Amino acid sequence: MRGLKGKIAVVALSLMAGMASAKEALLEVHLSQILSQAKAEAAFIKVDITNHGDTALLLPRPFTPLEQMDGHLLNNIFAVKGTDGASARFVGRSIRMLPEAKQQFYTRIDPGQTLSNEVSLSADYALSSGYYEISYEQGYTGLAGYQSDDEPLETEKSNTLRIHANENLILGEHLKR
Repeated sequence: MRGLKGKIAVVALSLMAGMASAKEALLEVHLSQILSQAKAEAAFIKVDITNHGDTALLLPRPFTPLEQMDGHLLNNIFAVKGTDGASARFVGRSIRMLPEAKQQFYTRIDPGQTLSNEVSLSADYALSSGYYEISYEQGYTGLAGYQSDDEPLETEKSNTLRIHANENLILGEHLKR
């Protein structure tokens, strides 16, 4: 009986340690499907970014899906892979921003805050009918990023989201624009 209690205690400690390390992440990046079937199959996804830390964090605008221009991402930030493992071709924009105007270069996310945005992957990636796996890494820094260009970026990986794209619905979304 004593051996069983010891094993249970080790398992309980392991679970608690796992929970503690999961909570250590300052930033949580979550990709999900849009609830509308038509939008989901037209390759729209939802991005939620949550600051679990005690201080504000800064996300570089050119490299976050929270920022878009005319329905387009500012850069190629997602990994979009078909079922064959091939990456979808990026057909969007590549915008360069100088980090000199710090207040304009970063999106600020306060402690406990979640920022969300819907993204049309078909606006920036050449997609056809089929399944795709989507993920990305969000770079961020602390408030020291306002003072220094040399502040290194930390990164947080998103979950991997599997979507089904319908070429007819993608074409319909493009015709609306």
